[in-house]
Amino acid sequence: MVRRTLEPGAKLRLAEYLATEIEEGGTFTLEQLREAVPGVLDLPRRLRDLKAHGWEVATPRETRTGSYQLLKIGERVWEPPLRRQEIPRLRQARQRAAVLARDNYRCVMCGTGAGEPDASDLAETAHLEVAFRTPIPAGGTDHPDNLLTLCANCHRAFDRGGWGGTADSALEQLQDLSVQQKTVLLAWMAAGQRTLSPVERAWTAYRRLSPEDQELLRRELASEVEQLAGDHDLAR
Repeated sequence: MVRRTLEPGAKLRLAEYLATEIEEGGTFTLEQLREAVPGVLDLPRRLRDLKAHGWEVATPRETRTGSYQLLKIGERVWEPPLRRQEIPRLRQARQRAAVLARDNYRCVMCGTGAGEPDASDLAETAHLEVAFRTPIPAGGTDHPDNLLTLCANCHRAFDRGGWGGTADSALEQLQDLSVQQKTVLLAWMAAGQRTLSPVERAWTAYRRLSPEDQELLRRELASEVEQLAGDHDLAR
């Protein structure tokens, strides 16, 4: 089998083309990229790689037009000074895994877990990403304290500098909360993120199991609940 080799600097050439020819707000297709930047393998992956450098690209599923859209140009990675700032891939992968585990595989803003329905499209599943609190060009680092887990929707809102809504609309949501619920909310505010209850942590652990192990756990839990319910009836 003949193995194809990836031309050096493929991601850099792709980024330079997008910034100079497409520009922010412009749309493009994979076929267009293949013609303009030949020799780049797995273009969708290369586009995702740019997210670590502050780039924002909407997929055809998100634009619902069959084309990608360049929403935001991030670091000019093709320029030598920024090339030296790139995080080694292996280190980046380890850090991403550690941050996801630390945040219980949930968006720290909306609480959506990996594989759960996407809040913007319930027919799709949520995709989690690791974002920079302060971007590297703005003085941030790749230290875990500067990284957080966000779903794709919250990540886009975060990069645009806001989440939407008003203080009045948020206050309306507080009116029907009990004192206990308000206390929980205050704890989340103090922590700067939503913390999980034991039930939610158990749910996250369940979602990460294989389908076979999920079915086994469901049967064992159902049997335990049924037995506890029977013991309760006998005790009355």
